[in-house]
Amino acid sequence: MVPLAEAFPEQVGSGSGAYTKVAAATMTSCTEPDLVGPRLIGMIGASAGCVGEETALYKDAHNNQFSLAAFTMKDPVDTVKLVTELTMAFDDYEVAVQAPPPGSGLRILPADSGLVQSFTGQGRTMVVGLAQWSDGRVGDYQTLGTPCSRCSERSPRTSRTTRTRGRPRGKGHGRRRGFKQPFGGTGSARASGTAE
Repeated sequence: MVPLAEAFPEQVGSGSGAYTKVAAATMTSCTEPDLVGPRLIGMIGASAGCVGEETALYKDAHNNQFSLAAFTMKDPVDTVKLVTELTMAFDDYEVAVQAPPPGSGLRILPADSGLVQSFTGQGRTMVVGLAQWSDGRVGDYQTLGTPCSRCSERSPRTSRTTRTRGRPRGKGHGRRRGFKQPFGGTGSARASGTAE
């Protein structure tokens, strides 16, 4: 796996396209049921395996929130397969939205907040990106952008090929019941990393 600080730098981009890291963590498992959905757990189980998962939460100048989950797979063929299959089920959110840590100045958004999801991958790394408006509103996702729309700027781990889908979360979508969020929720004991 790429070292956490290299995978998720403190600042990405500049000017109006700048993102600031709020928190990052290395997870203890790629298939932790409190952080990864059942569909993705099954897909990872059917693959050659996953080496590890790293997560990060970024914000922009307007405090919009961007959660990233990077999975390092054992076989690069699995990266392509995962990105392709996850894109087909665009309204099935398979990673937890990262809750901001206390003192970050960011709100914990309600479960019915709008959410846009994107996927990208290169080599052995697949990245799932989630983006939310700072006020949790639904819609206007093209203006919000997506975490992975600039993934190639963030890290050498990602490709230029990105698939994005956005829509309001309804019941049963978005933050899954029981998901623990490593930066501000009860899942922090399962993660190692930093929260700035």
